[in-house]
Amino acid sequence: MVIDEGHFEYELDGTCVVARVNDPDISSLMLQDMVNSLQQLQCTHGMRAVVIDLEEVMFLTSECVGVLVSFLNQLKARRGELALGNCSDSVECLLQIAGLSDVLGVVENIPDAIQRLKCA
Repeated sequence: MVIDEGHFEYELDGTCVVARVNDPDISSLMLQDMVNSLQQLQCTHGMRAVVIDLEEVMFLTSECVGVLVSFLNQLKARRGELALGNCSDSVECLLQIAGLSDVLGVVENIPDAIQRLKCA
């Protein structure tokens, strides 16, 4: 099942949800809206694993990174997991410099992210 919300698209994939960001100019407010929707999906469908596809995103502000870290903490409190896939070189570099690549579960692509979270 695919849910399209304009800037974001969600696909329920087995035991996880894959969220695709469709806006290269993502703001922290748009990202927070996505997180809110993901939290609702998590509660409604019992999803514990979340994969975020950042292929379209060329840059993340520090506020966006903060939203992702906060979301990860909320997921962990509910025994959930997060993985980020298809990150651009600039986004991956930012997360590496911040020491968050491993924390946020950055992987090369979406199939690897799904495998990492054992959703398949």
